[in-house]
Amino acid sequence: MPPVEFLAEYDCSGRASCKGCKQKLDKKELRIAKVVTNPFGDSGESMNQWYHPKCIFNSFLRARPTTKIIQTASDIYGYDILGEDDQETVAQMITDCLKERGNKQPKKKLAQQKLRVTKGQAAGTSGFSKANAGSTTTKRAYHSSTSDSSNYDEQDNSFQFFTELCSKIGNVSSYLGKTKAITDALEIGCSGSKSIL
Repeated sequence: MPPVEFLAEYDCSGRASCKGCKQKLDKKELRIAKVVTNPFGDSGESMNQWYHPKCIFNSFLRARPTTKIIQTASDIYGYDILGEDDQETVAQMITDCLKERGNKQPKKKLAQQKLRVTKGQAAGTSGFSKANAGSTTTKRAYHSSTSDSSNYDEQDNSFQFFTELCSKIGNVSSYLGKTKAITDALEIGCSGSKSIL
């Protein structure tokens, strides 16, 4: 027999709580368990996480595509001993859940499919589209050696301006003085005549 992943039964004690909504499960109420490994037990031990039927199917809607969910009634151990009304209700919940989830494919599978497509391209290409491949315009890097004194935007964004600001902050000992140095730099800028803000 394959390992049990889901279990359905009627609550016999009324002490269990739903893992989804955190409410108590009433005595003799239908409950579905997700069988998981016990993190506190010895290796191989399992425990049941009990849910209301509605709550477990709601958790499946939020679950990752790779998460094991109930796809057929045969996935639930004890389904055949449930009452007819409960069997119909659970079967309807299964079909509704599968419809709402749709055909979600795991991201890993989608990535593998994309890889197969890019492997078919010529060697030496990265598989990414090059929108600016034919353009001749180049962006200048904001660096102290490339900054132009006539263009204050580049000068305010230059690395040299940043290092000068850092040295000013380092030379001031009070927090208020450091705040003033930053405020002045942002309000006045390199030129002393415009606001960066």
